[in-house]
Amino acid sequence: MGAVVGLVSAAALLTLASLLAVAGGAALLVLHAVPGVVAVRRVTDAPGAWLPALTLGPLLGHAVTALVLLLFWSLGARGAWLLLASPAVACAIAWPAACLRGRWRLPDARPADRAALLAVLLLASIVLAPPLARVGAALPDGRAYHAYFTADYVWQRAVVTELAKGDFLPQNPYFVGDVLHYYWLPHLPSAVEFRAADGVVDLDALLRVQHALVGAAFLAFLYGFVRAFAAGPWASAAAVWWVVCCSSFEGLVALWRYARGAVSWNELHSLNVDGLTRWWFGGLPVDGLQRTLWYHPHHELAMAVALLGFIAITHRRHERDPAAVAVGTACIGIGVIVSSFTGLIVAVAAAAYELVRLARRGGWGAIVPHALAGAAPLALAALLVLALGYVDRAPGDAGTFIFGLNPLAQIATGTVLALSFGPVVLPALAGVAAGWRRGQLGSWVPLGVLLAVCAGLYFFVDVRDIQGVYVAFRVGPYIFILLAPIIATALSEVAASARWRVAGIAVLGIVALAGLPTAALDWLNTRDVSNRDGPWLPLDLRAVTRRARGPGLAAARDTAGGPRPGGSNCPRHRCLGVRARLRRAADGRRPPHLDDAADEVRGSLATSTAPLRRRCGRGVPAGGARGDRLRAGRRAGAGAPPRR
Repeated sequence: MGAVVGLVSAAALLTLASLLAVAGGAALLVLHAVPGVVAVRRVTDAPGAWLPALTLGPLLGHAVTALVLLLFWSLGARGAWLLLASPAVACAIAWPAACLRGRWRLPDARPADRAALLAVLLLASIVLAPPLARVGAALPDGRAYHAYFTADYVWQRAVVTELAKGDFLPQNPYFVGDVLHYYWLPHLPSAVEFRAADGVVDLDALLRVQHALVGAAFLAFLYGFVRAFAAGPWASAAAVWWVVCCSSFEGLVALWRYARGAVSWNELHSLNVDGLTRWWFGGLPVDGLQRTLWYHPHHELAMAVALLGFIAITHRRHERDPAAVAVGTACIGIGVIVSSFTGLIVAVAAAAYELVRLARRGGWGAIVPHALAGAAPLALAALLVLALGYVDRAPGDAGTFIFGLNPLAQIATGTVLALSFGPVVLPALAGVAAGWRRGQLGSWVPLGVLLAVCAGLYFFVDVRDIQGVYVAFRVGPYIFILLAPIIATALSEVAASARWRVAGIAVLGIVALAGLPTAALDWLNTRDVSNRDGPWLPLDLRAVTRRARGPGLAAARDTAGGPRPGGSNCPRHRCLGVRARLRRAADGRRPPHLDDAADEVRGSLATSTAPLRRRCGRGVPAGGARGDRLRAGRRAGAGAPPRR
């Protein structure tokens, strides 16, 4: 089975890029994963330590290597040698982890684990490779990017390009004289790789390979996470498949409307199917894990490292163990640095769990040392986030978060929740019943605490200027992940029951088939570049990868413009249907084919509504010579003159 999965994975990767790009990307990812594998292996005292090491460790190593790389980068080091020196230093840091051996209960490997893990990795080749292979597909009028890839992938592309210039701190590519206010650390290794491979490997090929490999490592982490909560190998593998492929009833609703003639085939084929709870019902949308795998490698990295820290806190052997708490909060702090809000979710849950654990077991004497051990790493992470310029706070800002019941969460709440989470909640309810019968509910208290935190954030916390949906997008993947161990218990119970096996398999099969159309339609629509009525955008990014700064403008334009059901309406993502970057051609002049794009940007900004212009375009001239600079992304002061 290992040979078959290996051949399928290699063939899938070769559809994304050349052999050179695949070999180089795979070698670097393995090299950067080694520190995490070493650290987890050296703290594990159970037999079969390869399982937690190879599932929980790789993305930890990737994150720690990025931090070491950041240290070198801040000291002025540049060059391809950083890609080798950073993991070597990270390995040296991880080696003393053996002094912490025996502090945690981590899953033991069983004979079936190898085959089950390979089955999970096979999922990466099926779900990830075909859509990613179509990213940047060459068309007569440019390269094709799906609307969600435009929102996230092109943004990632822009960040990598900016980092590759070598500035520290990186400059905001959308506003003159400003630093980049974004969680850019997870993109730094890609930027260093791009600097080293510029002219040899295309940036799209580099990023496609990285998306696929990080996604495969994330799926392996999900398997290790489910196994950490006492689920069996095959039940864990099946649960991972379930939460990735059968997470939502939205696709079933779309097919039902198509069968009734309410939706045409073209509309179904170009539908943002995983966002129907927003477009058709007006509620809070939640993306499935398949979209996390396609679009958000940085959030995958943050979730994996933060959840590993959560495991370090919840699976410690000794009630009073400040060292274990410090290690756990250090991992959560790394998650905060990689993706701030994603890591913050787990930080809140870890604090809540610790209070619940101490209250249940009467360990109040440990509260002060544990609080100090946990606060120190998180405080350092917060200081680093501020030092790296992630946060853009202008005078008079009302703050990043809005507390109170989210208005979108009040719209068709029952319908929206049933559609978004129904296929995972139903088997999870069966899993709760099975866990109660087996006496496992006590081991699921950490899952319950983190689920409760996610539910509270979903309803009562919002982030400004993201149309009320950002928090739901971030907590949704956590909910799917946290329900996976409970689903695995349900699957294991059905498989072991001679009395209810046939009926249980039938019921679970019906639920799985009802949840499958969402991911299936999303997979088909995301990889189709022939349907130009859908949310595909022809973009010209030739000038985006140039490293020199100057008065040139490269624009990635949405030719349809304005909101539509198939696209993203976030101001950062769409900016009135136009993504603009300033770049200079080799001879210092703007390429002629970009002139119309520049005029469209200015015309759109001149006629935009006041709130959106304040956020995305203040300080940008509405007219003037075509040599004007255009950088959106930060508010200028009241009455400030246009920047040129």
